[in-house]
Amino acid sequence: MYLRESKQRRADGSVVTYLQLAENVWDATKGRSQASIVHNCGRADDPEAIDRLRRLAKSILRRCSPEEIVGTGGRLAPDLRLALWLPYVLEAIWKQLGIDTIVRQQTDTRHLGFDVKRALFALVANRACAPASKLYCYEQWLKEDAHIEKAQALKLHQLYRAMDFLEANKEVIEQAIFYRVADLLNLDVDVIFYDTTSLHFEVNEEDEGDKDGQTYGSATAGKKAYAAPQEASSQQERP
Repeated sequence: MYLRESKQRRADGSVVTYLQLAENVWDATKGRSQASIVHNCGRADDPEAIDRLRRLAKSILRRCSPEEIVGTGGRLAPDLRLALWLPYVLEAIWKQLGIDTIVRQQTDTRHLGFDVKRALFALVANRACAPASKLYCYEQWLKEDAHIEKAQALKLHQLYRAMDFLEANKEVIEQAIFYRVADLLNLDVDVIFYDTTSLHFEVNEEDEGDKDGQTYGSATAGKKAYAAPQEASSQQERP
């Protein structure tokens, strides 16, 4: 359970912020967790609402000490410190590798209506710190668990649009990052390894070999010869 802010824009253009006690509940039908409002505490600028929250905090502290909540010695617990500081470390690496500059070169000539650079970094930081769906990243992680400058104002559809932008420009961005890293770290690159954990290939029929038990790849792949599965080649040898 946590305290969250809900903002509503009025007809006159002003924005009103409400405080709510919420918890994440797993929705089996949708296959994801979503925020469930336990109690509406009132407006954030209402002194009475703030006073009620203070009384609630005091009643909680009667059950457990502040040290038990934030860690021994009055300092943040290790996992909470990591959640707060790791995005700053990642952003320092992001800038040192020049990724922010590379992305900016692709976004400055476009008028997308939101900060694509912040959206992309927020998604990368979420994947590194607490991998989750983009919906969870938007609803929970960016709002409650981490602080990334200028990222809390992002909308969910903007995170999806940032991924579309990355997909459309990934070849240019990947090439620029490769040359930047190779130059920065004085790399002489002969082999590049990449993760294929989420990739899967299959065909409907087994490969059938020729009389020598060989099968061949496509012309695009150079028509290289491979040993066909023994079961397929043995079927050919049957009368």
